[in-house]
Amino acid sequence: MASILKVDELRGIVSAGDITVTSEGGSATMQLQQGMAKAWVQYNHSSNVVNGSFNTTSMTDVSTGVMEQNFSSSMADGDYAAVGIRRSYQFAQHNSDVVQTGKFKGYTYYVSGTSGQTTAQDSTYTHILIHGDLA
Repeated sequence: MASILKVDELRGIVSAGDITVTSEGGSATMQLQQGMAKAWVQYNHSSNVVNGSFNTTSMTDVSTGVMEQNFSSSMADGDYAAVGIRRSYQFAQHNSDVVQTGKFKGYTYYVSGTSGQTTAQDSTYTHILIHGDLA
């Protein structure tokens, strides 16, 4: 029979937020909080509507194809990873942007057919996932 563990809070012994998880094979470990998403959003840029989110206070429609995800809790530094997804669209962060700890600026481009031509365009469903360290 499978065991069931029901808890309201997990705390490490050495440090409250320091919990080590052993890999499936048993040879590697990772810190639990390092593997968790720190923010995510599912956003309709065409109508400026947030359909669901975590650690996201709001989305700002900057311009066509440009949006900012504003965090409830800031990231520790600009070294966080952001991944965006939208079918038939290309999602990017420009290298010229200054990465900010309180928000993420993303861009969506429509990629046309075989030419690969890109055009800035609002996306109906944009999914953004943020990994890194919270402040």
